[in-house]
Amino acid sequence: MLPDPLLADELSVIAAKLDKANRIRIFIGGKLADKSELQRLKQEAELLLSSHLWSILTETVKSKAIDQSLRESKTWEEVLSGKMMLHNLGLLESTVRAIEKAAIDD
Repeated sequence: MLPDPLLADELSVIAAKLDKANRIRIFIGGKLADKSELQRLKQEAELLLSSHLWSILTETVKSKAIDQSLRESKTWEEVLSGKMMLHNLGLLESTVRAIEKAAIDD
């Protein structure tokens, strides 16, 4: 399979999936993240979620998206643009939270 030309680095694409035991598993580039990588990612996710910077960044994007889609929009495209900003933010937040909650095998 050829790499998608729209993706900068297909190896860094992350996915979170539930296994049969209903545990979150993290895949990077289509491969299950190994224990050491997952431990590092979990630490980084916990640090990111607890940081003041993350809070500022997410609240700024939410505010701009609401302004764009509800307060300042004059066209449907402007409303849609704000909704896309919120969707992207939700995707980032859910991915980081999935990493934080992912199962690490002993």
